[in-house]
Amino acid sequence: MKKYIMLKIEEYFSNSNASYSFITIFFRISIGLLALIDVLSIISDIKSFFSKDQTIIPQELLYLYSDYYGFLKPIYVFLETNNYLDLFYNNIILLYIIALILFIIGFKSRLVSIIVLVLQLIIFKSFSSFNYGFDNFLTISFFYTALFPATFLYKEDNITYSLFLRRFLQAHLCIVYFTSGIAKSIDTGWWNGNAIYKSISSIYKFSIELPPTIYAVLSFSILLMEIFYPLILFKRFRNIILISIISMHLGIAFFLNLYSFATIMIIWNITAFCKDFNFVKPKEAVLN
Repeated sequence: MKKYIMLKIEEYFSNSNASYSFITIFFRISIGLLALIDVLSIISDIKSFFSKDQTIIPQELLYLYSDYYGFLKPIYVFLETNNYLDLFYNNIILLYIIALILFIIGFKSRLVSIIVLVLQLIIFKSFSSFNYGFDNFLTISFFYTALFPATFLYKEDNITYSLFLRRFLQAHLCIVYFTSGIAKSIDTGWWNGNAIYKSISSIYKFSIELPPTIYAVLSFSILLMEIFYPLILFKRFRNIILISIISMHLGIAFFLNLYSFATIMIIWNITAFCKDFNFVKPKEAVLN
């Protein structure tokens, strides 16, 4: 039984029939454009969170509450010791934007991915108290692009990297949605619809008055989608689950104004499970 399981795992991560050479390129460009749009959309306010002396809350206090304090502290000690703080704060956003442009076009893909990842951690994790799901998924996305890089042009290496990226994202999404569904199921608000009602009401000054049954059905539908999301690994369930989960994220974007979060989750789902990324049509397989 153990050998059978290990064989299936090996086949899953080394299926030579699945040739998806464009996946890493699509993922890198989509994530890069999203990150660029996101930072440009808040560039006028970013000094309120990340600057030398213009922050809403003293920067030192933000460091204390950051999970990345141990990572960030040596950097700032080095900069302060060598009197680079002014240069650092005045230019790091520009450097991040330039790195994102290089990231999008695929210049020195792995090296630039690492640079973008480090800059994103330094900038946004410096005020992690104000971060949410999007920032965490963006960090993970940069990590995956560094792990599985791709040049802008087609290369044979892209096929191997694309397959591994696809597999990692599939496993990652299944774990994320399933555990999220289990966590939600413990909260009674996700059974009677209060969770969605309160979420929408927290965004708008007025509540969207719908019959309680509608909110209950929506909440229960989300529970089902997330708990049974791992069934997307099987072809017979893939289309309906993929369409449902993308529709859910579009609803999140529209009703909760979480556009960046919804977009990055849609990018992840399309990258992991869209079947039309292959330049060479693969042979039929149970999982692809």
